[in-house]
Amino acid sequence: MKKVIITGGNGFIGRALVQKLLLAGYQTEIITKQNQKSDLPVKTHPIGLGDKEKIKEILNTDVVVIHLAWSTVPVTSAIDSKNDVISNLPDSLNIIEACVENGVSNLLFFSSGGTVYGNPQKLPIDERHPTNPLSPYGIDKLMVEKYILMYSSRFSLPFTILRVSNAYGFNYRLTKPQGVIGHWVNNLKKGETLELVGEGNTIRDFIHVDDICNATMLLLEKPSFEIYNLGSQIGFSLKELFMMLEECLGRKLKTSRLSERSFDVSSNVLSIDKIKQHTGWEPLKQLRQEIVKILNKENVV
Repeated sequence: MKKVIITGGNGFIGRALVQKLLLAGYQTEIITKQNQKSDLPVKTHPIGLGDKEKIKEILNTDVVVIHLAWSTVPVTSAIDSKNDVISNLPDSLNIIEACVENGVSNLLFFSSGGTVYGNPQKLPIDERHPTNPLSPYGIDKLMVEKYILMYSSRFSLPFTILRVSNAYGFNYRLTKPQGVIGHWVNNLKKGETLELVGEGNTIRDFIHVDDICNATMLLLEKPSFEIYNLGSQIGFSLKELFMMLEECLGRKLKTSRLSERSFDVSSNVLSIDKIKQHTGWEPLKQLRQEIVKILNKENVV
């Protein structure tokens, strides 16, 4: 059983993966930002990703690297595009090059199925769909994909790329919520109004973090040299999600309208046929049921 090292292991998906890996018996370590503390029961390397030589000291040929670390989200990337490039691309290249130079057994990169495709030509979106991201976030995620493919072609880097839709679930760090469900739960806890972009007609594909972890576990040991979508293949408009929250809570919620944003895609529903065929994986969590669990856990009434 190989050692697993996770960049961004102290984040939302990373923390859930650590728990899953430990339960399965994997030796697991995480790389975090410089001087960042972690309460996870694993070895932590608070070195950041800016120093490739330090990263190389941690990696070896028996290691699986899961690259989750990313310092921006679509909204912040749109505000400062240059920072999105500077803070993410060099660090990702350091990881890729360290993996090549140390001969790791597999590099799993978490890309963004919600942003790399742009506005869809058809739904659901499969992996052959053209990529035309509308946000700096999506552009930079796609650039890292391209670098991984190039390094694999030139140096036989073993890899798997996961284009993940909108993740949700437990382990939200509500001081820094991510995604619309995390933001709205945080707003509800504070008694704040929920912000809805436009008329709420934007369609999104939501996937539970447990389903993400289960798919990742199937892809750890053997590199697939493939790109996989990871979602639910079910679309919900933000208006439907808002109404679902009202139904779950049994009361009307206050909302404020935000102007539509140029970097938001109109609809995003991912086809997951490819990963189903290759691994047998399929999502098990139902959105409404899991939202009820989240609301109960966070004592939102």
